[in-house]
Order: sequence, then structure tokens, then C-alpha cells
Amino acid sequence: MVKKPVELSSSKRPAAAGARRIGNASPEDEVEVTVTLRGPRLPAARDVTGRVMDRETFSARYSADPDDAAKVKAELTRLGLHVLDVSPVTRSMRVSGTVQQVDGAFGVNLGTYESDDQGQFRGREGRIYVPAPLAGIVTGVFGLDDRRMAQRANAPAQQAAAALTPAGLEALYQFPPGDAAGQAIAIVEFDGAYSTSDLQAFCQKYGREAPVPTLVTLGPQAAQQQSTSISREATMDVEIIAALCPAASISVYCARFNQKGWIDLLDAVVKTEPLPAVLSNSFNKAEDSPDWSKSAVTEIVTG
Repeated sequence: MVKKPVELSSSKRPAAAGARRIGNASPEDEVEVTVTLRGPRLPAARDVTGRVMDRETFSARYSADPDDAAKVKAELTRLGLHVLDVSPVTRSMRVSGTVQQVDGAFGVNLGTYESDDQGQFRGREGRIYVPAPLAGIVTGVFGLDDRRMAQRANAPAQQAAAALTPAGLEALYQFPPGDAAGQAIAIVEFDGAYSTSDLQAFCQKYGREAPVPTLVTLGPQAAQQQSTSISREATMDVEIIAALCPAASISVYCARFNQKGWIDLLDAVVKTEPLPAVLSNSFNKAEDSPDWSKSAVTEIVTG
């Protein structure tokens, strides 16, 4: 007897705020989701004392169980989905399939939604279900819904002020001496990449060597976004770091602005070598927004 699918805890979401469903998603459209897996409880920051834990120790203590990952892969493959990548250390896997396959595998009914601020996008509402054999193993399924979950604060228009110099920034932030040699810094960007020409002009003007940041694009939509939209604030982010930490290596991560984008971006940073000392983020979406699923907040904050 085949057991009924099991509700995935904390997966409930209402329709996106201000959006209306205008029809079902096309059944043949391709969907990529990130599936998260259970693992040993991670320590809270206050519990981490003594020497910094190296990657090998962390992986041995906190990775997903290989047997769990194999079981999930086998079950999702049986349902017609394609497992693209399995990452035990981040306790996640990337999985793809058509809308029809994903609807069947996770008990959802994906639709096309429309809102004034985002236009048309794929979305869902209600709960996610997983096959009974995966109950308790799968902790989240992200990427079914493409509603925007990352935004910058809209600052009021102001008269242009005098540009801040590197020395001015150092004074304002009481920045310690040094050039951050040997350090790695990562920057979160959801809506565009930096302007290389602006960065070079800024560094030339203030006598700084222009860095060559590593651009990491997560998914084809993020890559398209990066090539068609240059963000002024993203450029400013890189310029400030180049001014204050001229010898640091810089990575810029461009991801989709949905729940999956947040999780994929953090997973990518965790696997970066060397591990960044700082992750700079100026995007937000209040944790108490009903647009979040509780499982996403848990994964982003503690996963």
C-alpha cells in the first residue's frame, strides 16, 4: 500500500502580497528547486569558543547523512526529477523537472501570478508535501515560487553631496589601519553586477589599485540579470571595499531574489575557498513578512 504524501513542516505560504493568480503555470516549463536535508543541530554563535573550526572538522560533524541524501535522490529520481547536484556540507541538493513533475512530486499547484511591482511570475500558495519515505529527512523545498524576497531600502531623493574619499570613509567608520591582505570579502547582490569602468575610474582617482572581483552567478536567470542590469549600489559596495581593504580578495554573488536565491547564495559562500571573513549584504525582507515560509527563515538564519 502506497502511503500518502506528508506535509512539509513550516512550508505554508499565502499568495504573494498584492498578487493575483491568473492561471496555471505551463506544465512543460522547467523548474529548478533546492531541497534541504536534515542534519546535526548546528551550534549557536555563543556556543562556539576556542580555536576556529576547520572545514574538515565542520564537514565531519555537521554534514547531511550520505544515506539520507542517497534516499532522497533515489525517490526524486523515481518520480521523474533530475538531481543536478548534492552537497552534504550545506545539506542541500539541486533538483530540476517540469512544472507537471514538480507539482506531482511535492503536492503543489504552481500558477502564474501577477502583481503591480513584479509583473508576471511563477508562484504557489498553501503547503508543500513530500513522499512518505522522505518525511523527516527533507526540511525544505525552495524555488517553486519566484516572488521577490530581496529588496534595497528606497532612499529619498537628495541633493548630491560631496563624494566620500577613502580617507573620509576610514574616519567615518573609525576603520583600523591595514590593507586586509590575506582576507576574503563576499558581497551579496540580487539585482545586478558592478560596473568595471566605474570601479577603475574610482580607484584611479584615489590612488588605489583596482581589484578584480570574482563574479559568481547562481543560475541562468541571475546570469541574465547580471548582463542586462548594472546596479549603482552594487558598484558602490565594491568601491567602498576597494577603498578600505585594498589588498583583500573580493567576490560578488549574483542570485535570484526568491527564497531559493538566498539559500543558494549562502550555500555558495560556505563552499568558497578561502572562506570569506565578511559577507556584506544591503538587501532585506522582514522576517515577519507573511511572504516568507517559516522553513525558509529557519534555513537562512540557522541552516
